[in-house]
Amino acid sequence: MSDDDDLPPPWDTSRIDMHDNRQVAYWAERWNVTPMQLEAAVDSVGDSTAAVARLLGKKAVP
Repeated sequence: MSDDDDLPPPWDTSRIDMHDNRQVAYWAERWNVTPMQLEAAVDSVGDSTAAVARLLGKKAVP
């Protein structure tokens, strides 16, 4: 596997910065979706992790 397997969570877990490749990799791996699926979700509901998690049917961050 790649070095991205041990990515630490972003500092601000309430928002997803789609311009930050490490955040995209983190959230895509956490929710087991592709970066393209993550991007589509963010485009649909905005960058709130709670809203994206709801749309994807995934567990939101505490």
